[in-house]
Amino acid sequence: MIIIVIISFIGIDGSGKTTIARSLVATIGGIYLSSTPEFVAYVRKVFGDDRNLQERYLYYLLGNIHCSEVARQMRIVRPVICDRYLHSTIAIHTLLGVSAGLDVASLGLLQPDASYFLMTSDE
Repeated sequence: MIIIVIISFIGIDGSGKTTIARSLVATIGGIYLSSTPEFVAYVRKVFGDDRNLQERYLYYLLGNIHCSEVARQMRIVRPVICDRYLHSTIAIHTLLGVSAGLDVASLGLLQPDASYFLMTSDE
């Protein structure tokens, strides 16, 4: 039986998510995944950052679906460390006023075994 541990880091830009995630990967021999894979970032770039918030939400949700599928397909016993994941995507877009209008639970995404919210001061 293969057990894949998924750990996600959540926080605002500049809070240290990427730094801590990459450091943890190096320390424990895990696999780093960004919930904004290059292909999603490329799609957003092509359409521009000024698109409506619903489209922005769907772009980031696509990245979460990709992360979940990559983790699901791994056949090695190594922890997966995500730089942002579903909870972050939903929280940020809810705060921006996006009405999800989508049953995210129906997507069957893997849930993290642990999520850590990173906070930072104004300084």
